[in-house]
Amino acid sequence: MRSFSLAVATAALAVSPSWALAQSAFVGSPSGEGIGIRVGDLELHPTLGAEGGYDSNYFRRSGDANEPVKDAFRLRVTPGLSLTTLAGSRMAGATPPALKLKATLYTTYNETFPAGKDDFDSPAQRRFDVGAALGLDILPSKPVGGDLELGFVRVGEPSNNESPDFAFDRNNVRGAAGVTWRPGGGLFEWRVGYGGNYTFFDSAAFTQFNNVGHEVNTRERFRFMPRTAILHEASLGFRSYTRGGVTENSSQFVKTRIGVNGLVSNRWALLGMVGWGGTFYDAQVGSREDFDSVIGQAEVRWILQPAPTQDASVGAVTELSNVALGYTRDFAPSYLGNFYRRDRGYLDFSLYMGQAFVVNVNGGVGNFSYAPSFFPSGNLRKGSFNQLRADATLLAEYRVFPTLGINTTLGYEQNLGDNRVPVREGVVGDVDNLAYQRFTAFLGLRWFM
Repeated sequence: MRSFSLAVATAALAVSPSWALAQSAFVGSPSGEGIGIRVGDLELHPTLGAEGGYDSNYFRRSGDANEPVKDAFRLRVTPGLSLTTLAGSRMAGATPPALKLKATLYTTYNETFPAGKDDFDSPAQRRFDVGAALGLDILPSKPVGGDLELGFVRVGEPSNNESPDFAFDRNNVRGAAGVTWRPGGGLFEWRVGYGGNYTFFDSAAFTQFNNVGHEVNTRERFRFMPRTAILHEASLGFRSYTRGGVTENSSQFVKTRIGVNGLVSNRWALLGMVGWGGTFYDAQVGSREDFDSVIGQAEVRWILQPAPTQDASVGAVTELSNVALGYTRDFAPSYLGNFYRRDRGYLDFSLYMGQAFVVNVNGGVGNFSYAPSFFPSGNLRKGSFNQLRADATLLAEYRVFPTLGINTTLGYEQNLGDNRVPVREGVVGDVDNLAYQRFTAFLGLRWFM
């Protein structure tokens, strides 16, 4: 097998959702918190989860002669903690706070063991993931308010090369702030904000992908019916690579969308957004191909039980049992060429049965269109190509006691087709097959407050 496999590395980073982030799916979410421990005007929500499972293709390999598939048994343990301002019954009759706080912290210990006859170095695959976030909503019920968000995420992820020197372990630091104007009791709302992030890799093999991003954005919302709003959002972003375009181009991008979001009845919600997106790459290396096309989203959602008529918040339906069918078209920066365009249809189903049973099923099929890649041999350079991808996730938890739950997580992902991308200069025929198929299954136990 080759000593370095950059193509699959970049494809996995650009296309695949990070399963490491999914390990903390319940941590810090409303459906994952218990009654909490009151600490003054705050609520403390500790949690501890342990899961064991099976991974059919741990290294995301194609299964051809150069990349044999290796399955694995996996163990992961996730302690977490969240801190929030008082909510629910503890807020009954109280004056809305001038500052709402939400802070989360978790870490996940990952251990991996060979499951088949093909062995690999288990200690080399041991990883720790970390996540921390702080969110502040300032003067949320006043005509002028603000918000602040800070966060850090560390993700440990293998490549199709078993060596830890070529793992995709990476870190992201982010921050955002905004000011919101709500004249006239909140029928109209206008937010202007800024966000920045820095992504850096542990492995020296991927430091050319270290990058800094900045974005200024605006969002306006006008409620022309009690539970329906016209939305507009726009952003101007900048992305630069800290090594000055060794293999990647720095860029600017613009996005703008307008549409409608709302409950059209107590059981039906509609979302429709359409707009335009464009990129402007510096073309220091490789191709200067830019994205210039329509972007948008369409979704219809059916709520299994009627939404409360007094609730003016469209987002509140996500904590009711519901099913949604939708389509998204968007673009994003890619490590495999300048960018990729994603056209994806999806189905999402969430079921909440009292305080005892939670189920979420999400799946979709997407077509990812890539700009030409930057691999160094001009005669081998891969042109534009499409990659078809299917994915599905099931997350379920049964709460045996108010503070103890049994959960399962099932996942499936597949890159279809036979795209083969060159990976090294001067070696004709040295290519990576981007196709792979993977299934994961976990059973776990979680204590939470």
